[in-house]
Amino acid sequence: LFYYLGVVTLIHWNVVLSFMPIFSQGLYKGVHWLGGDWGEWVPLCYAVATNIMLAVTTSRSVAARLGTVSRLYAGCLVSVVSILGLLACDRLLQDADKDFAMLLGLTNVVILGIGSSLL
Repeated sequence: LFYYLGVVTLIHWNVVLSFMPIFSQGLYKGVHWLGGDWGEWVPLCYAVATNIMLAVTTSRSVAARLGTVSRLYAGCLVSVVSILGLLACDRLLQDADKDFAMLLGLTNVVILGIGSSLL
């Protein structure tokens, strides 16, 4: 069980790291959003989302309402949806507005961080 949980929680960050060069050199090449590029915003968004969601899920009132199994299922479902969203950003937003594409990609990274903290 602990091996499974360790692999499942670390695979999210590996997915984010795998998408970094694809997005930095492909879709968002040369795009700076609020002073930073894709590689600077992704770790920040992922870490903030993970820490906030961990603080929420470890509170006693939320932990009493959410069972372990339901958290695992919700975490897996949210993670799959966000990974598919990142793939959709890469495939469907090649000709879109770069600011919109950056915001949508970072939203998927935040959702991935939420899914990671649910596991």
